[in-house]
Amino acid sequence: MKTNLLKRFKIGRRDLLDYAGIFAGVAITALALDWFLIPNMIAAGGASGLATVIHHLTKLPVGLLMVLINIPLFLASVRTFGRHFGAKTVFGTALLSILIDLVAIVLPEPLTQDPLLASLYG
Repeated sequence: MKTNLLKRFKIGRRDLLDYAGIFAGVAITALALDWFLIPNMIAAGGASGLATVIHHLTKLPVGLLMVLINIPLFLASVRTFGRHFGAKTVFGTALLSILIDLVAIVLPEPLTQDPLLASLYG
């Protein structure tokens, strides 16, 4: 059953390892953003930094903002690198957006209020 499913979607072991690595990296990033950077108003670079700034101005969820900011990047990724790479990009970005908002609900308290420590740990 499992082998048939993997063959049907043309997913190999290498792909599964790639997705596991993406999941681990995204989980660590979501924790760093929610526990250190966002509560201390530290904007990292890229889409997450822009989403953090907009969040502090509008109080919209960071995960939702990241999805909206990343839509053009999804399209460019698929067009430039192909559907296979684009699927991994969509998986990673969608998962990060979901986990950021989920961690903010489940564990709402930051681990430190010190901006220096937050910037070092985050």
